[in-house]
Amino acid sequence: MLAIQVTVTFLKCGGVAFGTALHHAAGDAISSFRFFHAWSALCSGRDGGAMAETELPCHDRGLLRARSPPFVNPDAFAVFCPKLTLTTQPSGPVASKVFTVSKDHVAALKQACGGVSTFCALSAHVWRCVCVARVLPADATTRLTLPANVRRRMKPPVPDSYFGNALIWVGTSGVVRDVTTEALADTAGRIRGAVRRMDDEVVRSAIDYFELAEQNGKPIPGSLPETELRVISWLAMPVYDADYGWGKPQLMVRAESERSGFVYLMNDGGGGVQVVVCAEKDTKPHEIKRKRKHPEKDHKKICLVFPLPHGHGLLSHARPALHVTGPLG
Repeated sequence: MLAIQVTVTFLKCGGVAFGTALHHAAGDAISSFRFFHAWSALCSGRDGGAMAETELPCHDRGLLRARSPPFVNPDAFAVFCPKLTLTTQPSGPVASKVFTVSKDHVAALKQACGGVSTFCALSAHVWRCVCVARVLPADATTRLTLPANVRRRMKPPVPDSYFGNALIWVGTSGVVRDVTTEALADTAGRIRGAVRRMDDEVVRSAIDYFELAEQNGKPIPGSLPETELRVISWLAMPVYDADYGWGKPQLMVRAESERSGFVYLMNDGGGGVQVVVCAEKDTKPHEIKRKRKHPEKDHKKICLVFPLPHGHGLLSHARPALHVTGPLG
């Protein structure tokens, strides 16, 4: 198994493009970025003896060993999402776009969602907009799933330096009508609730489930059905701290994203967030109007969703503070 592949391209302008491909069975994003940070420190020779003080990676696989005998608590499935329904062929061509959300816009969106995390606020907004853009039936059930780091959720906690795949998939679902009309803070609360309910028992049940299922860990090809959305966060990763001697990166993006229904959130290096969305090219422009539940605050808000292939922003909102600009470049 090839764990990592690296390509370095020196551009005529003097810049350097650094591309990597990683096998998720060997390590998750947290492990990978810790490796890149240590590697770059060694290459650049910065901070004098920094490498001597770097915490060594933990390779103790026994920390995530299944219980004996394995036991899966049925209540864990209220949060844990072990099965991923994929279609081998998407309903049509797919397209990917990168959108930027400024630091001020992120702050305004978090405030509108009741002060939740950046991940919960952006995920709620994207989930709502994608449901509308896909023109899903109002009575259909839609699901949002996300990878959750289990290191600090276990008892005792697994060290942050653990090098391996320490993620499980958790999620939440709802009726399309509710997701597209309820207060955005309520949608964000669904996502936050799923993350908060992930405790040691849920994690242990997930590990035991995979032990009993004997999954081989091979990547599963295909796209998600239109009722599902998978949001992957790299927001806490030290992406722009890696300096190999050429200076810190000016931009970090995924090299490709060709699976419909996958969304990636990552820092843009300036306090804002990049939102990488992969969806069907024939996503229809649409408008929804929502009235507040309280008559004294009754006014309409319009969420505009544009088709992906024409270079317009997928996400925009009637309130300027929540507007997401068009693609980078």
